[in-house]
Amino acid sequence: MAQRNADADLLLQLCLPALDPVTPEILSRIQMALVGTRAETAQENLWIVVAEALNNIAEHAYPTYGLGAVALRLELTDSVLRVTLVDWGVALPFGRVTDGTAPDPSDLSEGGYGWLLIRALVRDIGYLREGGQNRLSIILDI
Repeated sequence: MAQRNADADLLLQLCLPALDPVTPEILSRIQMALVGTRAETAQENLWIVVAEALNNIAEHAYPTYGLGAVALRLELTDSVLRVTLVDWGVALPFGRVTDGTAPDPSDLSEGGYGWLLIRALVRDIGYLREGGQNRLSIILDI
């Protein structure tokens, strides 16, 4: 898991319900946080990555609860954007992020492409389950 950089600038920190209808609000806040920064050009990739991760949290971390929370922290260093997502739901299967292998297209499944997409857009991704929390750390180049 990537370590936090003491030289990072905190751009955004929030905690909101982990619901699909809340995702546009989170993406809007990310857009506002990036305005005027050197990371503004990474916005589209960041949106895709965060939207996919939030969808996974809403759908899989809280499947039986129906409602949970997600905390987001967005930091900027000289060369990267770091996003940390924390939820208090169910742990990832096998205690790790999947390797991002594409699902078998003959299954005609709509799902299974999110981690593949996320991995294609980021430099590094880490996951830690500790104290009832899922902590996903994502690093994007700027």
